[in-house]
Amino acid sequence: MKNKRIHRSSGVTIIEVLFSIGIVITGLLGVAGLIMVAGTQMTQGLEADAMSNAGLNAIAEFDTRNMRRPDNMLWYNSNTNTFTSVLSNTLFGPGDDGMWGTAGHDDDFNGIQDDISEAGYSGSDDIPSPSLCIDPYFIAKQVVDKNTRIYESNTFPGIQIPAGNPNQIMTMRRVTLKNPAFATQILSLLQSREIFIAKDDLAFNTPASGTELPQQQWITEGLGGPAVKRLNQAETSWLATLTPNRNRMNVAAARLEKTDHYLLSIVIFDRRFVDFIDPNSGPLKDRLLNIAFLNRGFGGGEVRLSHSDPAALDLRHGDWVMLSANSQIGPFHRWYRITYIEEETETTTDTLGNVTGHYRNATLQGPDWSRPEWHPVVSGGTPQYPTHVTYIPRVIGVFEKTIRLESTSLY
Repeated sequence: MKNKRIHRSSGVTIIEVLFSIGIVITGLLGVAGLIMVAGTQMTQGLEADAMSNAGLNAIAEFDTRNMRRPDNMLWYNSNTNTFTSVLSNTLFGPGDDGMWGTAGHDDDFNGIQDDISEAGYSGSDDIPSPSLCIDPYFIAKQVVDKNTRIYESNTFPGIQIPAGNPNQIMTMRRVTLKNPAFATQILSLLQSREIFIAKDDLAFNTPASGTELPQQQWITEGLGGPAVKRLNQAETSWLATLTPNRNRMNVAAARLEKTDHYLLSIVIFDRRFVDFIDPNSGPLKDRLLNIAFLNRGFGGGEVRLSHSDPAALDLRHGDWVMLSANSQIGPFHRWYRITYIEEETETTTDTLGNVTGHYRNATLQGPDWSRPEWHPVVSGGTPQYPTHVTYIPRVIGVFEKTIRLESTSLY
């Protein structure tokens, strides 16, 4: 009798099936995670693209709209309840004829005595070049809203400084521009929106059906009339800060150096908050933080940001802040990007265990903040001129460029 070979039927076991299902599920979860990461990166890319376009357009608008000219800038004078030229001696004095220069004195030796061409020079008893924040959109909104807190419209950051300024807080004047049609009036809210809000973020209607394409929104001439202009989301806007690009002091004369060179910073916002009369708007307003440098301010570097209210330290990676401080050669204001910030907010306590403040360690990216008077001589000491941090929510980028005021001499 011949031996019969028994062939076992091939197949898979339950264990193998379960392993296969686990591998497939792991792969699908990885794909789902990649989709989420890709969506986040796409959003960041679109935001960066909008910021880049808005910044480049803003620099062009800055020159086109004569924003280099001090005689085109106005500030709100609460004493007269009127908008006044920044060249008035009420603001920067002490020129007898309302100019930055001394009356009847040719400070820059260009043959013209004390007129607008003297702006920015510090010869004789002139006032040094001031820092300015050009923000017509914000100012026009406060005028329309009848915001009675004048310091919010008049200074940047818009905070109220205690009498005597015991903490040496440095601010700059917030100014607007003349109305081209009426030189004694400021830009209206509509005019300032046209200039300071980007128009590249076009608005679309998304149909309920997934098979239909989005439709672009248009401003029409009357109900059902012809389309005259594409409508935009109005989410990207900007302001400009100007600070003297001053590096040294005339030691012999004990005066600040003459300069008409300014550092122009174009500050880009995404969905900027300007409704300052809203009683619940506190978390979205300008705020000041204290800062301690952990590496003497080289490249921004490692810092400790602190405040008495932990909610004020609600910052994220990628946010922007402005450092401000006085110095032996005048006030400085520079913008820095937060490249890293610790997740947890720590507390400081006194010897009795009482909470005295809150802080978060962060890393700033930007130019050196390294003048010796901004840092204590010994560890744990007090600097001659303290630095403060201005944080404004929703700033997504800052473009910097060195410029000259058009009203000054080219020689």
